[in-house]
Amino acid sequence: MLIDNGLYDSYLLYDLPIPYGQKINTETQEVVKKGFDIYAPRMVDYFTFNTCVNCLLMEKNQSPDVAYIKMSYLEFLFHFSSQSEENKSAWLMLLWLLQVVLREQPFDFFVDREVNKLQFKVNDEVYTSADFDEIKEIICLQNEIDIDDTYMHPELKEALEEALRVKDKLEKNDRMGSIEDMVIAYHISTGFPYEKIWELSVRKFTKGMQKISGKLEYEILRTASMSGMVEFKEDIPHWLNAVEKRSKYADVMVEASTIFEKIGNVSAASTVEEANGL
Repeated sequence: MLIDNGLYDSYLLYDLPIPYGQKINTETQEVVKKGFDIYAPRMVDYFTFNTCVNCLLMEKNQSPDVAYIKMSYLEFLFHFSSQSEENKSAWLMLLWLLQVVLREQPFDFFVDREVNKLQFKVNDEVYTSADFDEIKEIICLQNEIDIDDTYMHPELKEALEEALRVKDKLEKNDRMGSIEDMVIAYHISTGFPYEKIWELSVRKFTKGMQKISGKLEYEILRTASMSGMVEFKEDIPHWLNAVEKRSKYADVMVEASTIFEKIGNVSAASTVEEANGL
């Protein structure tokens, strides 16, 4: 993590744009660099943002190409996009994503021939690939997106991905509804007008849906507990408690061995058992 999350608490609370890159001369208090603002995407931009943010989530460090691993994320994305026509979409996603989070602030990418490095400008001020790494983290922080590019053994990763696919098939009736379904559910649960929902930030909408779901689950479990018909071994967590952040594979790490045994993949099951023992 390159940034200190605590620095942005007030910006996240009030959905304010997060300033980046401003530099002030401490002696003269003169603004040396104005910087720019990173805006939280609104629900009206949900489809564009939700699709294009994937360009920030590519697992660079999982690449078998050592050259990619040594690159900054911005350089990796640029080189990856130039490898084929199909890969070009990754760079286009980045451009669309920046249009959403920068809004009217002009930006451009260029290669600095003096240092032979890919850099970019926002509001005619120059930024480096190191700046981009921090901006990437800020965008993910703003939108409750977990980024983890730590190395994982390929066999273990494939085993866990297969476990997710199998689990998804087994639970196909429990899949989350479309964004339209979620907006309707938010409207019904809160009474918030549709036009106001589309003006919410994606972050506030996402966290709001988590709380709506958590409140309903809490009330059901609490009612069952109070009736005396059901007894729980542990206290029922209150719906106002902080939502625990979990790994992408949290639900399958424990279940994976059982799932793979059911489909006959013994080697994959033993791989996950070893991982659980770490």
